[in-house]
Amino acid sequence: MQNDERSSGTCAAIAAIASRAFAARWLVALVSLVALVALVSARPAAAAASPWISNPQSQVRLISGGLVAPRQGELRLGIHFRLAPGWHVYWKNSGDAGFAPAVTWKQVPGLAPPELLWPAPHRYELPGGLEAFGYAGEVVYPVRTAIAVPATGGQPAALRLTADVDYLVCEVDCVPHRYDLVLDQPLGQRAVADPQTAPLLDHWWREVPLAADRQPGLAGIVTITSRAETTAARTAAPGELRLELRLRGVTAAPGGADLFFEPHPALELGRPRVGAADGGLLFEVPARRKDASASLPASTEIAWTATGLARPGSPGAIALATRQVVAVVAAKAPVEARRAADRQAASGPPAAEGRLHGALAAGDPRAFALAAVAAALLTLEAWGLLRLRPGRATAAPREAAAPRRRREAAGFLALLATLALLYALSLEISAEGLAGVELALLAMSLVAWLRRRIERPGLARLMLAAALAACTIVPPWLAGRNRLTAEPAAVRGASLAPGFIHSHLAGLDVRTSSG
Repeated sequence: MQNDERSSGTCAAIAAIASRAFAARWLVALVSLVALVALVSARPAAAAASPWISNPQSQVRLISGGLVAPRQGELRLGIHFRLAPGWHVYWKNSGDAGFAPAVTWKQVPGLAPPELLWPAPHRYELPGGLEAFGYAGEVVYPVRTAIAVPATGGQPAALRLTADVDYLVCEVDCVPHRYDLVLDQPLGQRAVADPQTAPLLDHWWREVPLAADRQPGLAGIVTITSRAETTAARTAAPGELRLELRLRGVTAAPGGADLFFEPHPALELGRPRVGAADGGLLFEVPARRKDASASLPASTEIAWTATGLARPGSPGAIALATRQVVAVVAAKAPVEARRAADRQAASGPPAAEGRLHGALAAGDPRAFALAAVAAALLTLEAWGLLRLRPGRATAAPREAAAPRRRREAAGFLALLATLALLYALSLEISAEGLAGVELALLAMSLVAWLRRRIERPGLARLMLAAALAACTIVPPWLAGRNRLTAEPAAVRGASLAPGFIHSHLAGLDVRTSSG
């Protein structure tokens, strides 16, 4: 009996020990599996992206397309933004406000200088009629670089990439931010793509515009003309131009086509109008010289990006971009311009503005500025603000009502003549010059009023007389310095072969090679 009891106790102890050993083995295996899963799941995030840096308006991080990058070859990176609703960041040309992100990279041995690329932008309406060009919601600015780790010496296991990102995020108000983004990029003999960041980078890489001069079957015609096209120059508003971009072989995508320009040193380019024309699209863009008194440069460079384009065979919308160097040489007006001018002359006398513009073109705007000064002085004299002799108002009896009304009426007529002369000047001098002339006339009126209040002769009255004389000299001087250069009749441009553009700029022959 006792032997049976001892046998049963021994068996139970052995079973308990075996059960505990089995449970321990399962626990060790479970812990190892959890640790392995945690290691595998954590490694891609550390290898393919830097940590998010967040603020109330945005999040930003640096991403890589690979868990492992090759020691020799291209490396694709990206600056990844997530934006709060209503907020946006900017394209290379920010529009009427803001500034584009600036990325400064810490130099790394074996890494080529990174190049920041720009996806196709969008246009945003701002209060006050302003516009911004950029991105909302989410955007990745692709970054192109290359790795060339020397075969000799130590082979690094990873490259530490550091990007200093300075950017502005805007809604109605704007908030600047600046962060250092750090990513450790593992290296190996073969590339290993990251299943999360690689598709994201591929998507935004496809949003980068294609080079327009490298697309077979697509041709563009760029034409810059005056607003009056084939009419005579005297009917065109001075300083105003129009840029036309023709793209053949494309149509507008369902979302609509748009056109953007990089900042130009000499021209202000407005919002384009787009329409279908000649088997493609025609963009018409109003343009104005930033300095209306300066002549067009001998050569200029225009960089444009057309977005929202559809092309047969392409699954979605595409964008095209190019940079063109424009050389300007003098040319004769073509037959179409002369015929249009003849038709206008045969239809009757030109409009009043055209006659006034022609009269000014034949004369000197300084003479008209001097006439405006004389008319303004007559106005001041008629209204009693300009007195050549002190004390006349106290020595002479009060004028009768009828003569006083006649003097006031004559003053109003002189004022109208002044305004008419200023309008005439606005057709021949720059806006800055016209503003200076108007300020000089206002200063002359103020000096005349101050001099009127001083009854006794003295130094103050003498100084005001000198100031009055200076105010009469300034308007003709400004008119001479800010005179607009005369432009011949404007014409419409001709056709283009791929890689070569023949167009006309305000009546000048413009030959443009794509660059």
